[in-house]
Amino acid sequence: MKRNLFLWLVLAALLFGMSDASAQKRAKKEKYNYEITIVLEGVPDTMLYIGYYYADKTYSRDSLFVEKRKPYTFVLKGNDTLSRGVYIVAGQRKNKYLEFVMDTARHFTIRATQLQPPFYDVLNHLEFIGSPENDLFLEFQKRMVVFQSRVMETGKAYKQEEAKGEQANKEALAAMKAEQKLCLDSMHEYTNSVIYGHPDHLFSKIQRMNVDVEIPEKPAGADSLWEYRYYVNHYWDNTDLGEDGLICAPLFYPKLKRFYDGIVPVSVDSIIKYTDLLLDKTTSRELFKYVVWYVTHKYERSQYVGQDAVFVHMVLKYYEAGRCPWVDSTQLEAMVERAHKLDPILLGRTAPNLWMMDTNHTLHSNYEFNRQFTIMWFWDVDCSHCKSATPKLAELYHRMKDSLDMEVMAICMSADTVAWKRYLREHDMPWVNVGGNVANMDFIDVYDVHSTPYIYVLNREKKIIVKKLSIEELENFLRKYAKGEVRY
Repeated sequence: MKRNLFLWLVLAALLFGMSDASAQKRAKKEKYNYEITIVLEGVPDTMLYIGYYYADKTYSRDSLFVEKRKPYTFVLKGNDTLSRGVYIVAGQRKNKYLEFVMDTARHFTIRATQLQPPFYDVLNHLEFIGSPENDLFLEFQKRMVVFQSRVMETGKAYKQEEAKGEQANKEALAAMKAEQKLCLDSMHEYTNSVIYGHPDHLFSKIQRMNVDVEIPEKPAGADSLWEYRYYVNHYWDNTDLGEDGLICAPLFYPKLKRFYDGIVPVSVDSIIKYTDLLLDKTTSRELFKYVVWYVTHKYERSQYVGQDAVFVHMVLKYYEAGRCPWVDSTQLEAMVERAHKLDPILLGRTAPNLWMMDTNHTLHSNYEFNRQFTIMWFWDVDCSHCKSATPKLAELYHRMKDSLDMEVMAICMSADTVAWKRYLREHDMPWVNVGGNVANMDFIDVYDVHSTPYIYVLNREKKIIVKKLSIEELENFLRKYAKGEVRY
């Protein structure tokens, strides 16, 4: 009995010791929030760079030095946050060795053996230990290389046979075309198995972004734009807008850029509408943050007339409303001030009523002309572009003043009244000329004129209908507007 009791105590002690050792081992293993061991046997590097994607750019995340007494071994570890996304392992000459996905697994090993110079061919000697998501990523890359090689080889053979002209083997051509289609279908089927077989994996979500919208059959009686409207409204259906990791992958940015450059109509109302719809569906903080930044800055700098209204909308609805807490207070203040400055001079707004004196000290206003078009021409005596553009405006004025029912109010920006008056005497400027920098407002600031020449066109109701046009574009615009062919 005592002997049995002794044996049980020894066994319990052993089991406790093993359990305690195992717990200590796990605790040691999970000492860091993330720990990724990279073993690249055969590479010459003593240092590796870890990079990551962010939208359309790549950035350096860390630099790793080879471990002491562990050749070819590098460890990426830390207690900070390593964001979800796609990461790059590059050599010290900035040559890319491989990519890996940072998903749920935070402690794993990347190993490549028997690497030979000069190319090292990491992909075909690579394995991941402890990261099922990267196993999937690696298998996908290998399969795609095989598929693409087959498609390219078949395509090359097809072109060579086709080049024979009438002597080409039609049966061979048909067989190669069928082979190419089979390969592409297989590639598509395999990609879908990855996407829909592992829907929670970050890599699957990244690949799903590439899946285009399937447009159903057009309903009876639908107009010719029904399919387009369906496409633009469902463009983001295959994108998980709640996944932060997509911003750190190379596919989100081109999809976003294509949306604004080629899918959304260029009208201001459409851009605002589809942007608000997109942001309403975006629950990922990182994606929301980037889309807001991208749209705001894209349209602040837009070369298209009137699209500054998108910038104003974004600032007032998202920044000023407190929905962008990541923005520095100084930057936020500057953006809000800029948006409020631009708001009164957007297309469709009533132009600020500007009063200034001519050379005889007679007051004039941009509201005094009962014409279909009032052209406000901001210019300067020392501006070389003004010297070439103003005669073109004068020629248009003489030729089309009555037929287009237009008047010009030329506002000289220079405070040098002597130079201004001399210029008027020596040049043909047959309209109302005001200047001297004395006005009822800071017109340079109010009209946001920071370069010359600068043009505003007002309609009879003194609404701003266009601005920033060149003289070469002006006549065509006025004619089309008078016919009702263009509206802003």
